[in-house]
Amino acid sequence: MQIKLSGRISKMVKNGSSFLTLFQTPAPDAYSQPSTYKVVSSDQLGQPGDELNLTCSVRSWVKIKPYKEKDTGIGKEFWEQNIMFDVVSFEAVKSPVKQVS
Repeated sequence: MQIKLSGRISKMVKNGSSFLTLFQTPAPDAYSQPSTYKVVSSDQLGQPGDELNLTCSVRSWVKIKPYKEKDTGIGKEFWEQNIMFDVVSFEAVKSPVKQVS
């Protein structure tokens, strides 16, 4: 499955031969938080603050963590969802040319 994301680089680190980038998309309205995604790429996507359009492939897995309730001792499971976004392609968003008077 592929997804398109438009937003801004928040932070980036090199991790072995790949880059891990925190990528923020705009909030849907003035009262909401923007969404942040961790994307993986083989190339550096840009610098913090750069605006990009990304095409990513999505992979996901669930890690099941057994635990016991403290009060009752009954065994339960916590399902931890892990989602990764692998960058397939990206392009910089071109900002409008500003006229100097």
